[in-house]
Amino acid sequence: MFIGLGLIGGVAAFLRFYPSFGGKSSHKQWVSSANFKKRIFVNQIATSMDMSFKDMVTMTRDTFKPDKLRRPKTKLTHDPVNLTAFLAAKEPQLVWLGHSASLIRMNNKTLLLDPMLSERASPVQFAGPKRFSKSPISVE
Repeated sequence: MFIGLGLIGGVAAFLRFYPSFGGKSSHKQWVSSANFKKRIFVNQIATSMDMSFKDMVTMTRDTFKPDKLRRPKTKLTHDPVNLTAFLAAKEPQLVWLGHSASLIRMNNKTLLLDPMLSERASPVQFAGPKRFSKSPISVE
């Protein structure tokens, strides 16, 4: 029983304090959103969330089922990123880092969008799907 309570407490603390799960936002930010209506967020496009038990079981099974089409047939490679040249350039720069991650530089500002630079697509590195290729940049 104590192990179960400890596990629940550990998970609750992890979800509360681990920075990857987001920070605090203010009520002022919420009410300024076009999707915030009558104290709740509403999808702009009607989205059915109905799912039968059978659909849930099928989706869960398919998530963990091995499939040859889920991994590339050959090793994915990337060109090296020359960060010195990237930062020194006078014109706007864009570097695609894979999947949805990009590095953008314009007006002397550098933006890293949707970074996934770790070995796994997960807030913890012992679980989650592994990268198909090495990250083209690293965090120093």
